[in-house]
Amino acid sequence: MSTSSNNGSFFGLLGPPRLSLMCLLLQVLVISTLPTTTATTTPPPPVSLDADDGLTRRAEPYPEFPSHYQGRVEKGRYLLDLMSVDNAGAAQRNGGASVVSPFQNFKDLTRWGWSRHILRYPYTDSRPGSLQAPFYEDFLDDAFQDPDHPVLKRQMLVVAYWHDQWFFGKDSLEKVMPSFGHYDNVAAPISGAFVFDQNWSPRYQQKKYKKGNVPELDHLSDIAFFEWVEACQDRGFNPKELKLMFRSHITYVPTLKVLQKALRDKGLKKYPFWKKRAVFKTDTPEAAAILGSTHGAGAAWMLIQHKDALGVKKITDIAVWAYKKKPSLFSRGGCSFDEDPDDCIVNIRFIVEDA
Repeated sequence: MSTSSNNGSFFGLLGPPRLSLMCLLLQVLVISTLPTTTATTTPPPPVSLDADDGLTRRAEPYPEFPSHYQGRVEKGRYLLDLMSVDNAGAAQRNGGASVVSPFQNFKDLTRWGWSRHILRYPYTDSRPGSLQAPFYEDFLDDAFQDPDHPVLKRQMLVVAYWHDQWFFGKDSLEKVMPSFGHYDNVAAPISGAFVFDQNWSPRYQQKKYKKGNVPELDHLSDIAFFEWVEACQDRGFNPKELKLMFRSHITYVPTLKVLQKALRDKGLKKYPFWKKRAVFKTDTPEAAAILGSTHGAGAAWMLIQHKDALGVKKITDIAVWAYKKKPSLFSRGGCSFDEDPDDCIVNIRFIVEDA
């Protein structure tokens, strides 16, 4: 589920409803012995040779944009400008401030309390506490079968990073409690595809449940980058082959409002189904608004802040469509904007190309 409000929990009060505290404790005890769900304790080769220990933050500020629709358009255009040039060019366009993430090495994950887990297709590990199949179920199947941009489901794997390890805070001499946030996403390196699936940020978890601590390494764009690279290493592919990014099952109201305005401006009165999906070229204000939304910006920042590993990439077009869980005679042609987002499953696909 792709939500900014992250309406879920990790266990009971600290996680997704499908996990319990006992299950998580069992998982922590036995994860190194599981044959299907893999907990990575020895980091794979680093993404770069950067010796940075992850202690630095994104020190330079980024501009603020209004939260209204035109503000999303402005933010999207700003992100597009940063996306299409190399690091030096992006810094110049960002007022001289570097856009490179300080987190480029897998050791940063361990430093800030993240554990790493992989579950490969066909996702058959049903033991308590293990990873489960993608939350999006079959909602994306039509998109995966696009002949121009096919995604091979049998080659997919869930890559999940859980903030469940005690860690040293920035100014702490003792280890502090983790937030129990988690980012569970899905990758098909053979197809160049990455799906943002279930994401509950440490900041959201800590704010909602008043427990745990937020690590310096907490942004979805950074974690998704590491997950993509790890998936590529697992399958033997180059991370620079990223071609498709999906945001699945969007329920976050501010993003939905942006999508609805963009669709209305395109002459649509409801979310279309896949066969009549709405496609926006990124030189349009509608595409810029979508890219400037919470769900667009996360994908954009992943590309912008990790150019060394991913290459200089740009998003060329954006598709928006819905999947109806319970179709009826009244749902021909799409879902109405006021339908329950748990029945009208709204999705976005970004086409990624070399800039």
